[in-house]
Amino acid sequence: AYEQCLTDEALDRETYPDVDWGCELNLVAPVLSDYLGEQTFVSTGLELIDGVTLGILLLVLFASVSFVAAEFSTGAIGTWLTFEPRRVRVYASKLGAAVLGASALGLVGYVITVTSVYLPFAVRGTTGEVTAQTWAGVAAGLGRFVIASALVATLSVALAFLLRHLAAAIGVAIGWLAFEQLAALAYPHAQRWVVMTNLSALREGGTSYYLDVCTFDEVLARRVCEWTEFPVSALQGGLVLGAIVSALTVVALLVFRRRDVT
Repeated sequence: AYEQCLTDEALDRETYPDVDWGCELNLVAPVLSDYLGEQTFVSTGLELIDGVTLGILLLVLFASVSFVAAEFSTGAIGTWLTFEPRRVRVYASKLGAAVLGASALGLVGYVITVTSVYLPFAVRGTTGEVTAQTWAGVAAGLGRFVIASALVATLSVALAFLLRHLAAAIGVAIGWLAFEQLAALAYPHAQRWVVMTNLSALREGGTSYYLDVCTFDEVLARRVCEWTEFPVSALQGGLVLGAIVSALTVVALLVFRRRDVT
């Protein structure tokens, strides 16, 4: 079967040079789960972890905004400024506490998520081919997720200092995400720069979006369209989010330094 697959693949490549039939799969010994259609930790569990961690980031957003917004709603920020009138230091202390708390929450939440997802597969014996490389990927995902949690916390603190109200800050955050999706529909190439795309790239170690790219084929004398993948790296995700968070933090700090807290 392997040799026949290679032969057929070679014939197909005469027309489509980049085709890949995945003939190597014929060399892998079949297991019971292949016939029962069972899902494994490797095939399904890792994707499930990515989905759950998105919910943890939402929790980080709510917690970080509440941490600062409560200071304004109760008037406690005024007491802070009585003992420490240097507003930059007050902002830095709030930001530092939020980032530390969010990082800890992200770390613990990720570990609990991985453990909770892995154990059921391990009990059933359907973990799949879990290797050292698999766990290295999970560990790398943990590091990226802690960074993402810290960035979300920094963004949340900036929104809280700007808007001073939990509902307003959450509403603006959700409204912006909705606006991004509408903008991406109107201008598809803008998907590369929206927050959710770059956040996904950072969390997942890279992501992709797809566009229908059309060109004129001179041989066929007609317009030809092809569904094309556009990758977004984790590095770009981190840089774009870092730039957005830094800009918003500067604006929030400037506003906090000049605006009355009462």
